[in-house]
Amino acid sequence: MRAAAVVTGRVLLCLVGMGFGAPVAAQPEGDAAIYAQRHFERGAELYREARFEEALAAFRRSHGLFPSPNSMLFVGRSLRELGRNAEAVEAFEAAVLEARLRAVDEPRYRDTEAAAEAERDALSDQVGFVVLERGEGGLEGGVRVEGRAISPERFGLPIPVTPGEVAIAVGDAAPQRVQVSAGEELRVPLRAVSDRAAPSLAVAPSGGGEGWLVASGVAGGVALVGVAFALALTVAADARFSDLQARCGGLCPPDEAGAIAEGRDLELAGILTGVGAAVIGAGAVVLLIIGLAAGEPSLADGRVEF
Repeated sequence: MRAAAVVTGRVLLCLVGMGFGAPVAAQPEGDAAIYAQRHFERGAELYREARFEEALAAFRRSHGLFPSPNSMLFVGRSLRELGRNAEAVEAFEAAVLEARLRAVDEPRYRDTEAAAEAERDALSDQVGFVVLERGEGGLEGGVRVEGRAISPERFGLPIPVTPGEVAIAVGDAAPQRVQVSAGEELRVPLRAVSDRAAPSLAVAPSGGGEGWLVASGVAGGVALVGVAFALALTVAADARFSDLQARCGGLCPPDEAGAIAEGRDLELAGILTGVGAAVIGAGAVVLLIIGLAAGEPSLADGRVEF
């Protein structure tokens, strides 16, 4: 790589001198074009000195200020010298496309296109490729391959990657991980955010509902017995008073005082029994409600299964 860089550096001197590095005279006037040229020349100096990280930054600044196929070509070359071959292939491909478009009106960029194409192809067997296939659903948050943002326009096209395990992420979700070999092209269906199943909660009965339901049933039974007993006492009291009414026909003599007291006791007992049955019945309803509520599903020990 270092020998290639030296040769390329010599060629670069000629290119810059010939105006190959996005010459100002051939560009629209403005500070952007002027500073793009200066950053390109600075990048050329750094590249010749094998200071590839700094050269990369300078070429990118130049291209950002005023896009030129030549600055993108040297972005690719700097990345290659840094061993970042997948990114270098991307840059060479971008340089090919830019040069092809510019060469329609500016034929000098045909040389740039040919150089970028040859250097891209020379690295193709040292990288792998993934082809992203978009399924149904949204891809909120964007898509990243090895940390690089991938625009939707690139779906269905080969994207260069470093051989080995490749992380493909949609939004901020956990990435898909695939294995890609050098020279291999792997198709990868994207898992859309909306297609992922929402976390399912593991639920289990709380275990306390059955006891409440049993207690409710017992209380309800007692209440029913109480109501029946109260009705029986009321009927007995009515029968006793009806018998006294028939015998006395109005005011009862003193010797019937015991019978009158007995009837009143029966009547009072019936009332009290009825009230007690009503209270127990209300309690049974409360117990039933508690039992039903306690028997509803709840999070099992606070755990969540995905």
